[in-house]
Amino acid sequence: MNISFAPPIYPATEEELNELNTAKEKARASLLQQHREVKIAINTRHGGFGLSNLAFEKLLKRKGIAFEKTFDNVVLEDVPIKNHNREHFLEKVKFVKAQTDEVLAAARWQTHYYDAGHLGDENHYLAPWEFFSNRADADLIAIIEELGSEQASGELASLKIVQIPNNVEWEIHDYDGREYVAEKHRKWH
Repeated sequence: MNISFAPPIYPATEEELNELNTAKEKARASLLQQHREVKIAINTRHGGFGLSNLAFEKLLKRKGIAFEKTFDNVVLEDVPIKNHNREHFLEKVKFVKAQTDEVLAAARWQTHYYDAGHLGDENHYLAPWEFFSNRADADLIAIIEELGSEQASGELASLKIVQIPNNVEWEIHDYDGREYVAEKHRKWH
């Protein structure tokens, strides 16, 4: 003869119900996180990953970094800079202002960014490549998605967002600047 015993069921207190619901929500969130995909920015063109000036400036603003820029060694203000004659300077200023806040991709290599108030100070240079070392950076991804590949891509780039499963360890490989995302594994050479 089997005798089973079931503990008496008592009504749960409101606090116990809240704890149970919290535990269920945490478990659900954990499962969703495991299945969520990670977005990664890559370059699909030979040349190399790079942002347009417009995209880089939006990225700096999104990260709350105040900046100043120089263009072709000419400060983007109505003030002449040494080693440039006044006509050349005014021509450059008119060209840049005509582009509103956007500098043409062809001039990309001639634009230099510095922390606000430190124009020309190498210790405050804002190197673009330092801002996209983390290709899964939410701000970087958002800017590329907002602008689209054509406007976000630098002179030698064609940017793309790739989605992979969240639980995969990944790395970026490239051949002459053209990139792809690969799962990490061991290698011997």
